[in-house]
Amino acid sequence: MRGCHWIGLEDHSIKMSEYEIQMLVNLYHQFKKVSDSVRNWKTKPSDNENLALYSLYKQAMFGDVNISEPSGIVEKAKWNAWTGRKGISKDDAKKQYIEMAEKLHSKYA
Repeated sequence: MRGCHWIGLEDHSIKMSEYEIQMLVNLYHQFKKVSDSVRNWKTKPSDNENLALYSLYKQAMFGDVNISEPSGIVEKAKWNAWTGRKGISKDDAKKQYIEMAEKLHSKYA
């Protein structure tokens, strides 16, 4: 079928149009650009904002939590924040991360 492609994702294959593929590529590049800029902000966000960004980043990159609950205080806070994103798709997490980072940019960049 012209204009459509089969994409293999893990154990599933899905049919996507060239437009849908381009939208995913654009989302990935925007996410990468924004996440790189967050690392270079002049001021660190508040702990709650930082945990929110961290948890969205982890969900966007890895999906649902895939590690055991750690014992350290900081590590456990990060794990709990990420666990709170359970069920959010990687693409939706990327969109939420971008939206949050753009809101915080003027405050911390």
